[in-house]
Amino acid sequence: TRLNNLRSTMARAFKAAASFEEEKQRVLEAIGAGEDIEDEFENASDELKDDRDVVLAAVSASGLLLEYCSDRLQNDITVVKAAVQQACSAIEHASDELRGDRELVLAAVRKHGLTLQYASEELRGDREVVLEAIACWGHALKFATDELRDDREVILAAVKQWPETIDHATTKMACDREVLMHAFINEARKFDCL
Repeated sequence: TRLNNLRSTMARAFKAAASFEEEKQRVLEAIGAGEDIEDEFENASDELKDDRDVVLAAVSASGLLLEYCSDRLQNDITVVKAAVQQACSAIEHASDELRGDRELVLAAVRKHGLTLQYASEELRGDREVVLEAIACWGHALKFATDELRDDREVILAAVKQWPETIDHATTKMACDREVLMHAFINEARKFDCL
């Protein structure tokens, strides 16, 4: 009976390995063809979602698939960089540790300031990161820390391009004479009033 149990166990292992390889091939073909990538990957086995080669191919084709990857690969800088390069908002699905990676967050906010909302608290309080996000999309100001939403330089950077972002400043900055002047002038320019 031990021999039969061993044979049975080995048969199941070979069947599982063959099944995994078939699934892997099917998903890689879908990625290569650019068809049904999301459905194929979302419904793939956990084992496949933890296969680094498959995941790299998947997130390089559709960065938002990072959401379905294993926790281990959501913490893999190479995988997450590939996902963010393809779709900057993929950073939302990166590990907490990588959402605190300054270089990665800067790459994301330079593509779209909205991604500042997924950065760590520390980076949402980093002047350079916030200014880069604001340069891309002024409303990113609302995701900055209170300290930076009370910083004249940061607020001026936002209202000079997007006057309505004054709504995201602290009350003190929203009532600041210089800030109000720049917001008014730039709002008037939008309507060719100046």
